[in-house]
Amino acid sequence: MPTTFNTSSNVLDLSAVVKASQTLSSETHLQNLLEKLIKIVAENVGGQKGFWVTRNNSEWKITASLGECGDSDDLAISVLNYVERTKKNVVLEDARRTELFAHDPYIIKNQPLSVLCTPIVHQSNLTGILYLENNRVTGAFTSDRLGILSLLTSQVSISIENIILYAREQEKSQQLQESLCKLQQTQTQLVHTEKISSLGQLVAGVAHEVNNPVSFINGNLSHINQYVKDLTKILKLYQKHLPEAPAEIADEMAAIDLEYMLEDLPQMINSMQLGTSRIKEIMQSLRNFSRNDGDEKRAINLHEGIDATLMILSHRLKAQPERPAIVIIKEYNNLPPVECYPGQLNQVFMNLIANAVDALDESNEGKTYVEIQKNPNAITINTTAKEDWVTITIADNGPGMSEHVREKLFNAFFTTKVEGKGTGLGLSISHQIITEKHGGTLECISSAGEGAKFVITIPVKTRYSCAA
Repeated sequence: MPTTFNTSSNVLDLSAVVKASQTLSSETHLQNLLEKLIKIVAENVGGQKGFWVTRNNSEWKITASLGECGDSDDLAISVLNYVERTKKNVVLEDARRTELFAHDPYIIKNQPLSVLCTPIVHQSNLTGILYLENNRVTGAFTSDRLGILSLLTSQVSISIENIILYAREQEKSQQLQESLCKLQQTQTQLVHTEKISSLGQLVAGVAHEVNNPVSFINGNLSHINQYVKDLTKILKLYQKHLPEAPAEIADEMAAIDLEYMLEDLPQMINSMQLGTSRIKEIMQSLRNFSRNDGDEKRAINLHEGIDATLMILSHRLKAQPERPAIVIIKEYNNLPPVECYPGQLNQVFMNLIANAVDALDESNEGKTYVEIQKNPNAITINTTAKEDWVTITIADNGPGMSEHVREKLFNAFFTTKVEGKGTGLGLSISHQIITEKHGGTLECISSAGEGAKFVITIPVKTRYSCAA
């Protein structure tokens, strides 16, 4: 038989209430507050079983509980609905014999004894509902205990509001911090992009100015070559018909070594023609590399951009006193014209290939020329096309990187280079160009000691409109 609860010896003293209130008011984390509340209330008000319940759309959700967290089947839903509607306490001395909630499935099935359900209201808004049970005695939740509960729940409602306000302020602070960081990143990227753009304009201007006189020289060399041939022909005719030259002419011929000059001069002109043609190619590569993309994508041959980049970086690929030349292995396959922003893709190629050279130079530290020669530095560039996508892979046989570094590789301002050598923006901007501007992907495959491979995939045709 259930017993009636005797309250005379179980009234809380004031110090316990104050201590409990202070404990609740000092908590700044909502979940911790609710768990402490249930524990304190259960210990001091007489509950064996306790839940903090909130409404989640059309269902009740248990946010915190005493002991193991259950579900809505572990309490009387009709009681919760009544408290939500009236915002009044429900105290059942013996839930089995109450008429108002007699048809509740939980009460019918579990036959609970003492039940207390109280709303936590702040500024007329229902924050949550505290649900307690005591299945040892009837009448466990007396008026004295309800008074104590009222004091504690008043403190809790204030604490919950303070925590919510604190969380909002923290969220705003975090958002401001993220916005500031993003603004700084955007500003730095804009400065970097502006520098690249200004450099591109400068390079294009220099290439144009150099190209004009070089073209003039190259064009005139073909005429000079013909003139030299004609003069040589006339000179040989003179030698044929006047084999005995006067002494003064014979001495001058010997002094200038006429025979050698006639043999070497055409070769010299050919070398000059080759040199000026090479300069024109370099200037064209510079112009291609630094051209202004404008607002529209254009269909181009990606191999031209890669080759132009290699031309720009040729001075870094050549043999140095401390190491042999870096071997470039081209594994080009047939690619369709790709709609893209050529200047931006060239910037990506420049960043990836230049980083590969830096990685190889780093791997050479402490090695002799002969040691490096046994395992030559190499950069492999592979291109393939499959369906509507092209893939460009740039791989090196350098030192590779750890998983920790690889995970942060595309983060803005992250760099493993010494101060003053890297900004930490090259790969971040490259990732943005590939993913946001071209709707593709850029990933890195690497592990320590195994080199690094960067894989670019971009669609052949524009899939969406995106301003440059």
